[in-house]
Amino acid sequence: MKIIFQKQALEEYRESAAYIAQDSEQNARLFIQRVEAAIAYVQAHPDSNIRGRHGTLRRKVHRQSHWIVYRRLPSEPDTLEIIAIVHERRGEEYWEGRFEGK
Repeated sequence: MKIIFQKQALEEYRESAAYIAQDSEQNARLFIQRVEAAIAYVQAHPDSNIRGRHGTLRRKVHRQSHWIVYRRLPSEPDTLEIIAIVHERRGEEYWEGRFEGK
């Protein structure tokens, strides 16, 4: 199963790691390891996670306050697109316009 990132999702991932690193490089490394482990799980078990709107699925990052939101690409069923790596406290306004044109 191939994994691709929306540009905004990759930026969020980098920004989250950088924000965490401001307080602790060790915690930032842990965050990255946990996100990578969650992505590996999603890759191995793409349909075994929580279903969301717009045909998405999501997986909680272990011991973090973040979720990985993804979907299968309709045009490429063997490809998963990561739409967001989002903090759980983001409100509804975060999602406005996120799925338009997709």
